[in-house]
Amino acid sequence: MKKRKANKAFSYAGFVFSIIEKALGSNFKVHGLENVLLDDKDRQPTLFVANHFTRAETLFVPYIINKYSKRRLKSLAFSGLFTEKLSKILTSLGAVSTADKNRDKIILNDLVNACDDWVIYPEGAMIKSKEIVRDKRFVNSTPERIGPTRTGSAVLAIKSQIFRDQIIKAKDKGDEESLKYFEQEYGLKYDDNLRNLSTQIIPVTISYYPLRPGKNKIHDLAKKIFKRIPKDVAEELEIESNLLLNAEISIRFNKPIDVGEYVSKAYMPISQIPVIKRYTKADLVVKYYKNSLTYSFMQDVYSNLEVNFDHVFALSIALLGKGLVNILRLKRIIYHSASLYKSIGKYHLNDSLNKNSLISLFTDEKDKAFESVMELAKSQGVIEVRGDVIKIKKDLLKSDSKFHMIRIENSLCVIANELLILRSARDIIKRNIALDHDILKAKVFSDIHELDLAKYKSDYKKYYDKEFTKDYDIGKPFFMGDQKNKKGVLLCHGYKSSPVQFLPMAKFLANLGFFVYVIRLDGHATAPCNMKDITWQDWYESLQRGYAALNNVCDSISLVGFSTGGLLALLKAAKVNKSENLMSVISINSAIKLKDIRTKLVPGINLWNDLLKKFNIKSARMEYIDDYSQNPESNYTRNYLKGVDELGQLMSVCDKSLSKVKAPTLVIQGDNDNIVAPISGKIIYEKISSKEKDLKMLPFDNHSIINNEGREKVFDEIEDFFENLLSCKR
Repeated sequence: MKKRKANKAFSYAGFVFSIIEKALGSNFKVHGLENVLLDDKDRQPTLFVANHFTRAETLFVPYIINKYSKRRLKSLAFSGLFTEKLSKILTSLGAVSTADKNRDKIILNDLVNACDDWVIYPEGAMIKSKEIVRDKRFVNSTPERIGPTRTGSAVLAIKSQIFRDQIIKAKDKGDEESLKYFEQEYGLKYDDNLRNLSTQIIPVTISYYPLRPGKNKIHDLAKKIFKRIPKDVAEELEIESNLLLNAEISIRFNKPIDVGEYVSKAYMPISQIPVIKRYTKADLVVKYYKNSLTYSFMQDVYSNLEVNFDHVFALSIALLGKGLVNILRLKRIIYHSASLYKSIGKYHLNDSLNKNSLISLFTDEKDKAFESVMELAKSQGVIEVRGDVIKIKKDLLKSDSKFHMIRIENSLCVIANELLILRSARDIIKRNIALDHDILKAKVFSDIHELDLAKYKSDYKKYYDKEFTKDYDIGKPFFMGDQKNKKGVLLCHGYKSSPVQFLPMAKFLANLGFFVYVIRLDGHATAPCNMKDITWQDWYESLQRGYAALNNVCDSISLVGFSTGGLLALLKAAKVNKSENLMSVISINSAIKLKDIRTKLVPGINLWNDLLKKFNIKSARMEYIDDYSQNPESNYTRNYLKGVDELGQLMSVCDKSLSKVKAPTLVIQGDNDNIVAPISGKIIYEKISSKEKDLKMLPFDNHSIINNEGREKVFDEIEDFFENLLSCKR
C-alpha cells in the first residue's frame, strides 16, 4: 500500500471538530470498530456508504472514522454547501462537491491506488422524511426526486476493482496501449502494490435518539448573527443542533463487502469473450452488478438501524390507526414487541429498549422515555390524552407536512418510517396489536417473570459457593394463586433471607383469593459475597420488577414487606403516582431502627476497607462477620458489612419518605423483636399520612415472625385488615 501523505488541513479540521464535540457534549456511540481498525498492511481501499439524515454527517462521519482508525477520508458533499465562505473549510475536510466534473476520476484514482478512503451517501440527498420503500430495490422520496437509491457508489467501487485488474493484466501482457489509456483517461499508473489490493465497501448505519425539535443555543445564536434565516435552514439548525446537543448518535460500521469477490464470478466469463473490447466488458459487469451491489450494501445500512423506544412507540401509534387506545395497552404492545426483538436477536437495540428500563412502564412511577415521546405526540397534534385513554388523531404514515418541515411538524412520522422498513419488526407490532388484551397482559406478565428468573439464574451461577449456597428452589421468585383474581399481593422478604421465607404466607393469601407474587431481592439466595456488589437501589429494582409483573394481571396491588422488605414496600408506596392501583401496604417488623449499636460503626469500617484497598493491603480489612440466623436453612449466616451499610442508607431514605405514604397501611411489629427496635413500628405509624392506618404490636420474642412458631397471629391480623379494607370499598 502506498504511504499516505499527511494532510495538515484535514488534521486541523479533525482537531477543530474534536473541540466542537467536547463543547457540544455530543454523545457518539461507535460500534463495529473491528471492521475498520486494521493494520496498514491489512487495509484495503475502502468506500464507506452511509444513510443521510443531517448535514452534520458530512463533517462528523469522516472525523469519527479518522479519530478511531487514523484513516484519511474524502467525502462527496452537496454542491450547494460550497459557498465562498464554506468552500475552503469543506475542502480542508476532504470534501469534494457533487458538481465537480472530475469527482468520479478523483474517487477512482484514490480507490484503485488506495490513496484515500471515501465516504459517500448513496441516497443522493438527505432523506428528512425517512420515507424509504423496499422491494427489489430501495426507493427514496425527496422533493427533488422519487426513485431508486443511486447506484453511483456501486459503479465506482466495481470500476475501481475492474480497472485495477485490467491494469495488472495489461502490465503482465505488455499491453502498452491499455496502460497508456488508463494513464491518460484516469491518471492511473501501474504499481506493484496494486496486486495486493481489493476494493471493499463498508456500509455505515447512523441512528439518532431521541429526535426532538425545539429551539436551542446554536439556533438562537444563529438568529442573533443572521437577521433573516431561510425556513429550510432554520429547520436544519433546529433539528440538527438538538441532535448534536442532546441525542445519542450511534455510528455502526458493518461487515465489509469485498468487491473483488463480488464481481469476479461475472467478470471471468465475460473477460473471455474475444470480440468485445475490454472497456465494454467492464461496462457490462458494471451494468450487471450495480443494482444488486447497491441493494446489498443499502440492505446492510438500513437493517442495522439501532432500534429505540421512540421507534416502537411511533410505529405502534401508526399501525393502531385513528381512534381510542388504552394507555396501558399501548405500553404492553411496546414492551412485548421490544421483548420479542430481544429474543429473536436480529436487531441492534438502544438502551431505551433494555428490559430493565422498560419495567418502568408498569411501576406507576414516572417513565421518562414514555412521557417524553407522549409529550412530543401531544404537542404535534398526533394524540389527545383522555385520562387512561389516548385518542390517535393522525394517520402517521400519511403526513401532510412538507418534506423540509416534516422533522419539526411531524417527528413521529419520520421515526415510524425509519422502523417501517424493517418488515419483521413491523409485523411483530402488528401481531401484538391484534392480540386479545387478556392474552397480551398474560404475555407481558410472563416476559417480566422470565426476566426475574433469568436474573436469579445468572446470579446463582455466578456466585455459587459450595459452603454457603443453598438449594436453587429456595431463592426462585415465584407466584401463587389464580391470575383471574384481579387483586394482587406482592411479598418482599428481609435482609439476608430468600423468597422461601414467604412460602407459608403466600399459600395463606392465595387461599384468601389473592394472586401472589414473591420477589427475590438482588444479592440474596445465592452466596453472601454477592452482597458486596449490591446497593439498596438494586433491591428496589427487584421490587419494581415484581410490581410491574403484577400490574399486568391485577387491577390492584397490596405490598407486604418483612423487615428490609417492609422498608422497600413503604418506599414504593411513597413513590407511586397512580395511587388507585395501590390498594394497601403492610409493614412487618420494618427496620427503621436496629437494636445492635455496632451497625453504627459500619460506614467507618467500610471507609477504612476502601482506604486499605487503594493501597492493596488485605490483612487489616474487615469485610464481613459470621453471625447467627434464626432460619439458617434459607438465610445467609455470613453478613457482609457493605450490605449493612446499604441497609442503613435504605433506612434513612425510607424514614424521610414516610410522610408521602397515603395508601391504607397496616403496621405489624413484634413487641420484643431481638433485631429491630420495637419503637420502629410506632415511628412508621406516626409518620405515614395514610387516613386508614393501624398499628398492631404482637407478643413475639424473635424477629422472624412470618414463618416461625406463632405466625398465625400475623396471618389473622392481615386477614382482618384485608376484610375491613375490601368491605369499605364495596
